[in-house]
Amino acid sequence: MAGNRFIKDQAQGQVQTFFDELKNDTQQYRTIASLDSQITQAYRGRCILELLQNAHDALPPPDVESNDPRRVSFVLSTSPEPVLVVGNSGRPFRVKDFKGLCQLGQSPKDPNKSVGNKGLGFRSVLEVSSCPEIWSTVPSGSDISFVFRFDPSVSDRVAEAARQLEEKGLDARSPFDPGRPLVDWSQEQLNKYRERMANAWLNGADEARKFLSPYLIPLPIEGMLFEVERLLGTGHVTAVRLRVDGGRAGTSEE
Repeated sequence: MAGNRFIKDQAQGQVQTFFDELKNDTQQYRTIASLDSQITQAYRGRCILELLQNAHDALPPPDVESNDPRRVSFVLSTSPEPVLVVGNSGRPFRVKDFKGLCQLGQSPKDPNKSVGNKGLGFRSVLEVSSCPEIWSTVPSGSDISFVFRFDPSVSDRVAEAARQLEEKGLDARSPFDPGRPLVDWSQEQLNKYRERMANAWLNGADEARKFLSPYLIPLPIEGMLFEVERLLGTGHVTAVRLRVDGGRAGTSEE
């Protein structure tokens, strides 16, 4: 699937940025993690409203001639586990929509044309599901579909990558694509990283687990689920699937 390459590139880019910040002693990832947590708290209780708003913004305006039936559907299943799927019949995810969702406050929406445009409301789903999923079909004029998820356990994968960086140096591999190096550094840059970590008494694995926001790191989804397939087979082009689990675990902050 062509979208998988974009998804893995985005994930790898976020991880490389994380290690670059450790090397350069900027630590902006801590600020982002703190803001992410604060925004999630600020949007508590708004999950359904934000999902409806996002679905609405994907629909064509009512005064635009279109074959789109302007449909938004909420499907709640309770067995074998509680799952909420929200679908819309509007515009599938584009590259800029995908990138906007994977960056805090970077929505591509026009504030003059959209109900929501701050790129923050999607964080409201974390109150009910720690592992939200996006399933979107191929947009017109493109060959890329975006089917991806977020999972807090990705921090453990990055933590393991940090351990590999310490042990194997430049031979450490990407946790998302074993064919790619973890970082694109020179030996001199690796030495700088190790020196800064030692001088600051920092551990890359601990930093990843405590402070790297997993909701900036998308992961591809393989296969298809029945409840999603049913929605996408009835005129919907995008579905947000939330396996209800009580929301994300608390994050550590300084």
